[in-house]
Amino acid sequence: MGHGGNVIDELVTDHREVEELFGKIEALPPGHKDRKVYADQATIELVRHSVAEEAYLYPAVREHLPNGDALADQELEDHATAEQTMKDLEGCDAGDAEFDRLIGSLMAEIREHIADEEQNLFPQLRAACSPEQLDELGDKVRQAKKTAPTRPHPSAPDKPPRTSCSPRAPAWSTGSATR
Repeated sequence: MGHGGNVIDELVTDHREVEELFGKIEALPPGHKDRKVYADQATIELVRHSVAEEAYLYPAVREHLPNGDALADQELEDHATAEQTMKDLEGCDAGDAEFDRLIGSLMAEIREHIADEEQNLFPQLRAACSPEQLDELGDKVRQAKKTAPTRPHPSAPDKPPRTSCSPRAPAWSTGSATR
């Protein structure tokens, strides 16, 4: 869960851990009870990973990349789809036919998301940010994963709420608006 290094190294290590769990699922025959155990472990890791990306990575993408808003929005859309699949998967036993369909769908969604991040998003972020910025983001992501929930919440907002300290908060939230 916490590996050290910059944000890209941290998240790529997470990707490999999830892929290892997917491999364990695929190595077992349909209906085997351990498929559910590994699916639950993958869900925990994916939820922690997603929460950390949504809190720190995607805001940095918006800030540092010229097409950052579009990229971050697409990543958030991917997360929402995967989160709903994970939520649906929670209610299935390994022996359910629906389990096989859902876990197959989740693995395909996540593999596509990983490939996109590693081939497109991460190289752009590495080029746009200093090593110090990437290291700082890595520290923030590791801290967020320590306190993140472990179950999917598809109806939860993807963005943290604005506060009066936020530079983009509307004037009325800081009390500076005229009445």
